[in-house]
Amino acid sequence: MCLMDASVEELSAYCEANPEIRDSLEEIQRIDSEQDGWEFDAVDIETGAFGELVSKGLIEQSGTGYQVTDPDLLASLLDESRSYEDTSVETDSLATRVHSRIANVHRRRIGHLLIALAILFLFRITAFSSVFQRDYVLLLGNDAYFYRYWLLEVLTGKYSLSSVPEGIEQGEPLLIFVLRVAASIAGGSVAAAEYVLALYPVVAALLCGIAVYVIGRRLVQSHRVGIASVLFLAVMPAHGYRTAIGFADHHAFDVAMLSITIALLSVIETTTTPWKEASVTQTGIALLGGVVIAAQVLAWNAAPLLLLPLPLYGVSVAILSVAHDRSPLKQLWPVIVMTTVGGIAAVIVHVYLGWQSPNMVLPPVLVAIGLVGVALVSTFAYRSHIGIRFTAGGTVVIGTLISLVTLRVFPSVRSEAIRRFTRLLTGAGKENIFEAQSILSGDFGLLLAPVIFVGLAFFLLPIGIPWGFWHAWQRDRPGWLLISTYASVLLILSLLEARFAGHLSVPTAIISAVGFVWLLSRILEFRSPLTTPTTSRRRSTISDAQTETQTVDRRQLLSTGFIIFLLIGGLGSLFTPIRTTSLTYDTQTATAIDRIDTYATEHNMSYPENYVLSSWGMNRAYNAMVNGESRSYGYARSNYASFLKSTDTNQWYTRLTGRVGFVTIREIEEFSGLEAGTHYKRLYEGYGVNTHYRLIYPGSKERSYAIVSGTVISGTTDQRQVELSGRMEVEGQSVMISRDIPVENGRWSVRLSTPGQYTIANRTVQISESDIHSWRCQWWTTPLYSLPPVGSWHRGLNLKESIDDEWLIPVPIWLIPLDKCRDTLSNRVYRIVSE
Repeated sequence: MCLMDASVEELSAYCEANPEIRDSLEEIQRIDSEQDGWEFDAVDIETGAFGELVSKGLIEQSGTGYQVTDPDLLASLLDESRSYEDTSVETDSLATRVHSRIANVHRRRIGHLLIALAILFLFRITAFSSVFQRDYVLLLGNDAYFYRYWLLEVLTGKYSLSSVPEGIEQGEPLLIFVLRVAASIAGGSVAAAEYVLALYPVVAALLCGIAVYVIGRRLVQSHRVGIASVLFLAVMPAHGYRTAIGFADHHAFDVAMLSITIALLSVIETTTTPWKEASVTQTGIALLGGVVIAAQVLAWNAAPLLLLPLPLYGVSVAILSVAHDRSPLKQLWPVIVMTTVGGIAAVIVHVYLGWQSPNMVLPPVLVAIGLVGVALVSTFAYRSHIGIRFTAGGTVVIGTLISLVTLRVFPSVRSEAIRRFTRLLTGAGKENIFEAQSILSGDFGLLLAPVIFVGLAFFLLPIGIPWGFWHAWQRDRPGWLLISTYASVLLILSLLEARFAGHLSVPTAIISAVGFVWLLSRILEFRSPLTTPTTSRRRSTISDAQTETQTVDRRQLLSTGFIIFLLIGGLGSLFTPIRTTSLTYDTQTATAIDRIDTYATEHNMSYPENYVLSSWGMNRAYNAMVNGESRSYGYARSNYASFLKSTDTNQWYTRLTGRVGFVTIREIEEFSGLEAGTHYKRLYEGYGVNTHYRLIYPGSKERSYAIVSGTVISGTTDQRQVELSGRMEVEGQSVMISRDIPVENGRWSVRLSTPGQYTIANRTVQISESDIHSWRCQWWTTPLYSLPPVGSWHRGLNLKESIDDEWLIPVPIWLIPLDKCRDTLSNRVYRIVSE
């Protein structure tokens, strides 16, 4: 608790006027460091003096007795009072010196927080150079381009400021609205939108960092825990890549809203203002929390899952309050206000703007109703002295009734709930989607998988969550119920889908920080942020502020803390940038995009002629940069694998013509065993020889092709195969190839779709830019055959409308301009467009 300036001045003046109280203050400091709550009889102090300290805010009453509201202020008062007694000449008033000392402490703490946030910031921008490449803003992952599409759509001016397109208003309308406002402020251009998308996750990460500092600081009244919470959050891999620069999907916004919600609840829980004296500030916090809950619901169509901890938390607080003979209503009213305001606000926005579906905006209202029922039942049990069994049973009955009535009155809510929980439990539709797998995914192993997402701190959860519930029960600390309920629910969700691991990182960072500082306090013997189960064990009476001012202790603190931090968060600090890098697009992808974009521009290609077919996980990125159509990757997911496995190049050419303009390919390990005639082998290993695909980027890891007709070269030979070799000319690069062309029934045929100079059967041919678009054939024959009596012939042969199965040309080798041409390998007849 931070006292107002007026209270500090009153305390300073009181201590200056009553120097005899110093001994009592020292005893209060000692007892408060040893016990979590103490009685008035434990201190040798007059009633009047004790009342003065309480009225001036230095001491407050908690559920377990009395406690010091600000140990740092108490330490400063004692330190300055000693200085005052030892000084014969008073240079400054005690109040002035206390203010100066407190100001110094606060400045140091702000400095610590800024350093911790800077570290978090650095971990979030490790992908900076990968995001900003070749004048492109290459967002991380796949889903970010979905939001890019809709953001650019709303910036076209076709929609009012408060409206969003129909395709997004049932999903993440608030996120698009917020991004639109930010992009409009930045100029409203495509470049401004891209920069907003790239940077917004980092802003969300910093908001999370501030929130976890507040949670850690308020939960155990320890600045060190607050700073450690920020540092552990910085190295949580799942949170790291979810809020990394460029990862512009909805998760960064969701995690930020979740963090702020927990932070606001922690502030309320650690404020002991009585019911009848509830301050405007505390009420304002509850109202602000309601706005945040509404924002959370309107920003993601699965956000109601993130509200699940609230009813569990409410029930736990109610039972705890009854068990410790405290009014549950006094504890539950802020949460009830938050959920009520959040639900009403979400419903109003839905009714007037059409944002989100009714199934998404009703849950906070239902949670509020349930919490009201819990408050009534528990308050009745409290006043009737019935006990916690009635409270527990009553809350179960209330929850069951509300659930049954809701499912009966709102069948759509029932259907939606069944659908989502079925998807969570069975994994329906989650195949090959990384974030939809369990955090214990078998692909990585039960031990390594959670480390990849959360770091070694994950293994503190099985200890920290039960301990939090136990500590809350034993010491009457509702704040620990808050952390434990959120951690337990988010852990279960993460075990079902790894997409919730970023949310789980928030309470995990708090639990890790508390354990870290507790262990550090055992080694360095300073005041622990936790209390021991019994009060018989003495701890150091050195306060938090005092140890920070001791140079030797600070060095020990930094060195020892660094070692312990590495033990807990070291792997996380390693996996966070690695995991982030795995979602970036490398320089070859950036170059491929640039080549495709340039080719499409030069050839005046428009959508869908310039559609890029690729693996579905990269498909939105390519199309966002080339044609702007990154709304869906459905076509690529349905067709790409089948295309690569197929050997029928002509069938796929007909199928793709007019719908697809480009194809990209990378090494796919599971396709390495495919036969040589498949598109995968022809494109990844064969550089597009004997296909309709022109090589436009020959990267070592990635190949990119444009779809063209190509030039067919055919001939006859008595050999079993002919050799093809040559030099492809690709954007100033030369690609050397060498292939054996099979011969069937004395005939061979090969399609060349990339300009260059080739040698086939010991003859050289130059394929030009016009050749690959002209459908021109070159037939090479050796013996003379009888000519069918149709058409006229001289140096070349002009064929009539009908072509028999085989035409044998009884002339020496030369280029024959044909109206139609047969591919002897596929036996297909092609119409020639003569130049």
